[in-house]
Amino acid sequence: MKIQHLRGINKRTGKPRVGVKVTVTEDEFLEMGNNYEGVCLYCGEVASGVEPDAHKYHCDACNKKGVFGLEEALLWGRVQVG
Repeated sequence: MKIQHLRGINKRTGKPRVGVKVTVTEDEFLEMGNNYEGVCLYCGEVASGVEPDAHKYHCDACNKKGVFGLEEALLWGRVQVG
């Protein structure tokens, strides 16, 4: 799994970009999905016990509501499989 910290300005909103974008292999994506793991879009921490469509669950690592299910984060464009 590769984590890229977002930088710059969001072209649509004009606000600073915050958080991370995660790149996983296809095998990692399938394994994480089968294990009900999600990822925090603020810090990149992997969380367990997360439903695939979860969003804004509490992250124990950064104490923010940024944990998303892997499939949900993929739909948001914050997870890339490749």
